[in-house]
Amino acid sequence: MAAKKLKRKDVIKQEDGFITFLNSSLTFITDNKKQVIIAAGIFITLIVGIYGFNIYLEKKENQAFVMLEEVKKTYIETLKTKGFKEGYKASQKNFEQLFKKFPNSVSAKVGLTIYGNVAYFAEDYEKAVSIFQKALDSLEPDSLYKNILLSNMAYSNLMIKKKKKAMDYFKKISANKSPIMKDSAFLNLGIFYANKGELTKSREWFQKGALVKDSMFSTMINENSGLIN
Repeated sequence: MAAKKLKRKDVIKQEDGFITFLNSSLTFITDNKKQVIIAAGIFITLIVGIYGFNIYLEKKENQAFVMLEEVKKTYIETLKTKGFKEGYKASQKNFEQLFKKFPNSVSAKVGLTIYGNVAYFAEDYEKAVSIFQKALDSLEPDSLYKNILLSNMAYSNLMIKKKKKAMDYFKKISANKSPIMKDSAFLNLGIFYANKGELTKSREWFQKGALVKDSMFSTMINENSGLIN
């Protein structure tokens, strides 16, 4: 069956609707960037509990674990009364001491991701990029947590206006087998190409995002499926 020919006004209406959807999507991402990073930080922090028993079997690991807990306590107590930036200042020295004293410990590896988030919340995005890179370098190639750190790197680069580099990290997430953080990557890539005027590529990324199950973004994309098909 031949495709129905759209009138010019219908085409314009569809494109306008698509652009409106892109703008609302961008607003959603912007408003939720910190929540995404917070979720990633909390997720990685939970590793401490998973490894807790094994850590206590080794003296150095035990000491590193205790030191990390003390740093977290200092940060949280300062955060409650003085905010993100003061919490960051209060914990910086202790984080650095942890990495220097126990560089190969599990707690130091977990601490890098926590520290990266601490820097991010304090709006020291350049430092966050540096810390997250170290955390990435410490991971095994097939680590389940790699996509989370790649996402952290992407968002941190977005905050310092390095959009191309951020999209490279989102593309790395899209290429990995793990489904973690893929919905966010697809949506950001869709917005990125739309802003460049490459609507075909934009639609392709949105369509990939629509296939991600149980995504906080998929419902929004599917509700606008008429704009991206």
